[in-house]
Amino acid sequence: MLRVPLSRLLDASRAGSLWSDADMMGWHPVRGVLGFTLPRRLSQEALAPLVASIDRLARERRGPRELVLDASRLESEGLDGATLAAFRRGVLSPLLEHPTRVSRLLVVAGDGLAQSAIAGSVVLARPPFAVELHPSLDAALRRLQPRASWTSELLGAVHSELTPLGLVSRVRAVIGEEPGVSLRGAARRLSVAPRTLQRALSSAATTFADERLDVRLELAASRLRRSEQKVSAIAAEVGYASLPHFFTMFKNRFGVSPRVFRVRSQRSPA
Repeated sequence: MLRVPLSRLLDASRAGSLWSDADMMGWHPVRGVLGFTLPRRLSQEALAPLVASIDRLARERRGPRELVLDASRLESEGLDGATLAAFRRGVLSPLLEHPTRVSRLLVVAGDGLAQSAIAGSVVLARPPFAVELHPSLDAALRRLQPRASWTSELLGAVHSELTPLGLVSRVRAVIGEEPGVSLRGAARRLSVAPRTLQRALSSAATTFADERLDVRLELAASRLRRSEQKVSAIAAEVGYASLPHFFTMFKNRFGVSPRVFRVRSQRSPA
């Protein structure tokens, strides 16, 4: 699925797309379906992307959509009264005011306090469109379109995007494409706020600086093994403006200088 900024998620030409902000995700797999997977802890700040999307959904003139609200990851203590009130005001009220925009709302929620509060708020609002409660996202998607080929792809995308390891792999991919990228630049590429990216990497027991250092040095090692480029050119390619600094960091990682590393690699059997 194509990753896009939140502002493009509802574009008619972007069916088959997803947006994520480290611990929250929106997805638009086909034209008639829109879904959101809520974060583990739902603050009013974290709720803002959902509110913005619902506001746009309420104002658009296209036909009704089937909407999925996935609260299955929401922790029991992950929702306070003020945020629940903001959810009712910013999400439920616009849907009730524009009921023709939604043909069916599928809510994914378990027995936890916060998940029950979200599901209960939806049911008690008595919307004029159909509402279904499901214990898992898998069950909701298969109820939505039982034989659709995109359901497995979407489940895999949600799992990979919203786990710490999934985020780390995305960050490393960005650095691999642009070794000199900054935290802010990487966050922009991933459509997340820099502070959100920092917190998410921290939850995976790493930092952006550590991941960038690791990727840069692995790229340098690969080039030393496979090419005859000058060491200075390789250092520049992987983001080091200072050759002495590159030598220091490389030796700290591999125990030898880049030149010695190259000689030993060339002597090793293929």
